[in-house]
Amino acid sequence: MTDRYTNLCIRCGKQRMVVKTKKEYINSSLVQTTIMACPDSACQKIVDQMLRKEKMLREKIIVNQEREKKLRDRRRSRGRKKSTEDKK
Repeated sequence: MTDRYTNLCIRCGKQRMVVKTKKEYINSSLVQTTIMACPDSACQKIVDQMLRKEKMLREKIIVNQEREKKLRDRRRSRGRKKSTEDKK
């Protein structure tokens, strides 16, 4: 099978190689997942570490956004209660 696309390492620029390919049905669609890695194992470890840090940062951002949304909603709901009490 020939490569239809190129996939270069984000760190060293080498052509990445296929490590694992998986096909599965999700609902009625066939989904093919291909896991690729840098041929230089030391470089791949560094890339994996970089990606873990980015993922942790994104998760922290999502948690902070959810917390801020709850605080905003709480503040807004307190404001509505006061305005309805003032009308009575």
